[in-house]
Amino acid sequence: MKNSTLPASFFGIVLGLSGMGQAWRVAVPLWGMPHWIGEGVLLLATVVWLALLIFYVIQALRSPLLVRSEFQHPVQGSMPALLAATTLLIALAAVPYSRSLAYILMIVGISWHLVFSLWHTGTMWKGGRNALDTAPTLYLPTVAGNFTSAAALGALGHPDWGWLFMGAGIFSWLALESLVIQRILHPHAVPTEQRALLGIQFAPPVVCSMAWLAVSPGSSDHWLLMLWGYGLFQMLLGIRLTSWF
Repeated sequence: MKNSTLPASFFGIVLGLSGMGQAWRVAVPLWGMPHWIGEGVLLLATVVWLALLIFYVIQALRSPLLVRSEFQHPVQGSMPALLAATTLLIALAAVPYSRSLAYILMIVGISWHLVFSLWHTGTMWKGGRNALDTAPTLYLPTVAGNFTSAAALGALGHPDWGWLFMGAGIFSWLALESLVIQRILHPHAVPTEQRALLGIQFAPPVVCSMAWLAVSPGSSDHWLLMLWGYGLFQMLLGIRLTSWF
């Protein structure tokens, strides 16, 4: 948003940092990588998340109309879902250090996820949207939010609850995928300023795999390989379109 001093999309920085840190955690027992690097990246992700959260809350208190306009934007209105997703990822980072803190973050993250995603989805179901405003950002409230909720619940020992959120995330993803692809293939090309948002299109299969492993550690289900296959195909497609992005 042009007038926003801190759009919710900035929380995407935390997604990248926490994803890298969690990947490094996995690499430590597998390949003997230095432990401190992954934890350092996760610490950085936590600091960035906390700073963004503080500034965003201050902005909401000082300029509520500005934040409200972001919530109502047809494309960027999905971005506030990142507040929940990043909070849940920070909860995962906190698990080895303080399960109590991780629980608090999980409850806060899931609460915001449910409140925002139900409000956002309910608003969409009322209709009146322009089909050209359909973008991969639509995945954030109901797909990213549910997958990260499932991952946090699995990591904290509640796999049954995690599977409930997994189901909500998977079926939301499948329902939205065709709509997003249809928009991408529309005769009217995706605007240049929205092309970077297509990076979100690549995320659901691998985030789903991450959540699956959190609720079912050590799983070797073929569905996981299928998800990874789709994710790898999406990655190759992104490489092929690098210059266009």
